[in-house]
Amino acid sequence: MNNSKRITIQGIIVFSSVMLSLSLWFFIMVPEFQKLDDSYSLILEYDAQTTMVDDVYGELHGPYLQRDILYEKVIERDGDILTIESSVTGTNVLTDEVMFHVDNIYKVNAYTLTHVDKEGKRFKFLPGVEKKNYDFFHSAVFYDDPMTFKKTDVVNGLETYVFEVVTNGADTSRAFPQFAPHVILTDTTSRLWIEPTTGNLVKFEKEWDNYLVENGKRVNTIQIGGKHTTEFTELILTQHARAEIENLKTINFWIPALLSIIILGVGTIWILLTFLYTIKKESLKKEQMAIIGNIAANIAHDLKNPLTVIKGNIDVLKHTNNSEIKKNIELIQKSTDKISYQINSIMNFVRNKPLQKEKYH
Repeated sequence: MNNSKRITIQGIIVFSSVMLSLSLWFFIMVPEFQKLDDSYSLILEYDAQTTMVDDVYGELHGPYLQRDILYEKVIERDGDILTIESSVTGTNVLTDEVMFHVDNIYKVNAYTLTHVDKEGKRFKFLPGVEKKNYDFFHSAVFYDDPMTFKKTDVVNGLETYVFEVVTNGADTSRAFPQFAPHVILTDTTSRLWIEPTTGNLVKFEKEWDNYLVENGKRVNTIQIGGKHTTEFTELILTQHARAEIENLKTINFWIPALLSIIILGVGTIWILLTFLYTIKKESLKKEQMAIIGNIAANIAHDLKNPLTVIKGNIDVLKHTNNSEIKKNIELIQKSTDKISYQINSIMNFVRNKPLQKEKYH
């Protein structure tokens, strides 16, 4: 195999190794880094203001200052499926009275971040959020109405995408156990500020109108209010998003780049060493051939002189009248001619002259 063909094959092997390594990295390792793991937890703190009735048929009182806490954590893992416990509690800031409390359990695929029991509904955003609508069942929203892209905005220096979820007539009775068994419905508008590179939530706000329904008709307003994440929460969330952005740069760019450079460097060294070894081998072979040629030339030269003497004496003996001797002389003549031919061939080879092919009997 010539050098150029060998180098081409080695180059293809090195390039294929780079592509295979990058494929394994992006399709196997990156999802492992980005998956939701057992240590996942989330705490969101909201400032809220609300008016609320004391009796299901009573009048609104307030407004009250309310502090809401959303808390999530993984409580179980089964293969790729995580069981996540989520709770939201609203407390009157002045009296510490619990205004409402909701518990939820979610089954979530750790890799796709989608709900197992709600086909096609997302629990969280994956990295690389687009300016489009999404199907979501978000724990801060409670409801699975479409999440609509609205605009871009900046939160603490981070560019974000703002999504909105509008819900009408959803049953929220279990949030108000004090009014059971009455049916309480809600109309809500939720807005989420999402950092698109990471998919992290960095800000949230929500307005709601909760009302009593009897016989399909609105009978009384139970609660009206609104809330938004506290400045401290938004600061923590944006700092976390910045750290995640750097992690993603490392995972999606720096590590693959370093991996490619290492493989290309090792591959280049391999090609160079192979090339140098081939050159050295060919050089050694040429040296060996030169030595053999010199030896052959010396042997041929040493044989040529006595062979000349023999041929000269044969020419003299040809003039004898003895037929038997003449016959033997002819055989000797053929043998010496053959030896002479071989010697000339060796000499021509050593002198880099093309061999002359002839029929010889």
